[in-house]
Amino acid sequence: MARFMLLTYYYPPEVAAAAHLYHQLATALVERGHEVQVVTGFPRYNARYASRKYDGRHFMREWEDGVEIVRIALPQLPRTNPVLRGGEEFLNAGILSLTAAAMKRAHASFVYSPPLPMALAACFLKRLRNTPTIINVQDLFPKEAIDIGVLKNPTLIRVMEFLESFVYDNADHVVAHSEGNRRYIVSRGGSDTRVHTIHNWIDLDEIHPGPKDNEFRRTNVPEGKFCVSYAGTMGWNQDMDTLIRAARELREYDEIFFLLVGDGNNKAEGERMAAEYGLENVRFKSSIPFHEYKELVRASDVGLVNLNPRLLSPVVPSKLLNLMGSAIPVAASLPLSGDAPAIIRDANCGYVVDAGDYKGLAKGILKLYHDREASREMGQNGRRYAEEHFSLEACTGQIESLLVQVARS
Repeated sequence: MARFMLLTYYYPPEVAAAAHLYHQLATALVERGHEVQVVTGFPRYNARYASRKYDGRHFMREWEDGVEIVRIALPQLPRTNPVLRGGEEFLNAGILSLTAAAMKRAHASFVYSPPLPMALAACFLKRLRNTPTIINVQDLFPKEAIDIGVLKNPTLIRVMEFLESFVYDNADHVVAHSEGNRRYIVSRGGSDTRVHTIHNWIDLDEIHPGPKDNEFRRTNVPEGKFCVSYAGTMGWNQDMDTLIRAARELREYDEIFFLLVGDGNNKAEGERMAAEYGLENVRFKSSIPFHEYKELVRASDVGLVNLNPRLLSPVVPSKLLNLMGSAIPVAASLPLSGDAPAIIRDANCGYVVDAGDYKGLAKGILKLYHDREASREMGQNGRRYAEEHFSLEACTGQIESLLVQVARS
């Protein structure tokens, strides 16, 4: 049995996709006989779903599903300001790394990035405690921030790119969730033999097809409507403009209804546009807990996946996997150079157009609306593909093997 530490900003009761990935990984490692400690913060981004037991606490330990969870209070600065957000990430990464350093030494650590300072913190922990470290890169930073125009200062860009290369060079191993991400990391200084592709996963026993006419649909979708849903972050990397414009293209179709669920920096802009266009076929709803999210997906006739046209990183949004696992057909607006469009085409689980192409996105939705049999088949195609490529058991097994390998080295 080995002792592993997971270092992450996101862990339940947060509702972010990363929180569920790390919870599933932690419990899978425990079930395989390992000791697992998670070092994280208190719930804050979706704190309304958190237990009152966290109120006023600055440090606590708790055990859930055999996992020891160590929580430390983290400062929270305004996230609409990129400079303050960057400062917060460095400060919080430092606090988490010092907390991790005070814990019993682990045989290996698995660390979520971005934010990039978390990866730097892992390298610090490796030097301080001689803890072998695997960096789990979910988004490419600073590339994504540069692509969408959030990071513009040339000096700051050079500093961040230096730190990025430092992380890739100093981590024992790096895990990317797609082959395109792996290639990029190697190009930025990662060793070809130490950078691995391990797909993000879904629990196919938990994410599965179910009744469309469920309680969530009866409560949130007008009767008789064809529900086109988006569920997830509405931030800088997402493109609410394209979704709202696609909805405007389809407003003459009374049955087509857009349900957009989530929160983020760009949500207000999406709401403003919908109001400006007078769209009665669009409804916004705040983030929901995971058990409701699963019902939302099953209640949908089509699931939307979209990214900012300027985001050229080969991103595979986690919502795509959840839609596929639930046998819901996909309508996507994504940079076509990424890995996600290739998955959609290979699986034949829906329609994908270039990011920003709201007319093309509307046409894809309309095809699924008119041809319900093809829509059903595409949903089933997605489920089969998910079973073959994204199972929880297979993907977490690969991570376990890598953790055991570095712990013994």
